[in-house]
Amino acid sequence: MFSKAKLGLKTLALIGLTFLLSGCASGTLPSFDTVMTNIGNSIAPFWSMVTGGAYLFGFALFMRGMFMLKIYGEMRTMMSGQSNLKGALIYLFVGTVLIFSQTIYSSLLLTTFNATATSPLQYESGTAMSYNAYISLLRFVQLIGLISFIRGWILLTHASNPGQQNTFGKALTHIIGGLLAINIQGTIDVLKGTVGMT
Repeated sequence: MFSKAKLGLKTLALIGLTFLLSGCASGTLPSFDTVMTNIGNSIAPFWSMVTGGAYLFGFALFMRGMFMLKIYGEMRTMMSGQSNLKGALIYLFVGTVLIFSQTIYSSLLLTTFNATATSPLQYESGTAMSYNAYISLLRFVQLIGLISFIRGWILLTHASNPGQQNTFGKALTHIIGGLLAINIQGTIDVLKGTVGMT
């Protein structure tokens, strides 16, 4: 009970401090157009952070695959019937894909959409307010697509574990969905052409 009261006092103090600092802003509040432009421009560092995280995950998975190969080699020398190479190969493959993730999704985008380069900096800001909001939304969807693409490859490593059902389907869904979201403008154009919208 005492800890709940202490937590309530901390929350109340934080809210009070927020109210005290709320009048410290000088000038006018930024417009919606400025806010959306700033959000769209701040996506690029997150894109780099996610790509860097993919490199680290890829290196860790590659090293785990090498370690599993070592264990496989030791097990083969002792008992020949109960060793499995599938898990180690999947970890090596997914680790390699994550290390080269930027090249992989660029190649997949070139194959599926004939798009040579797609990055969050591809779309330029315009002058209309709705256009800047649209571009910021596209950049955010691209970031979510990149995260989904990388998560799909990581989920693929779980498919090598026995007893994991539907993991391969989930991984494939994340990879394809992430690829479609990375090139969201191309996906929108394909849907427009398929449905017949202008």
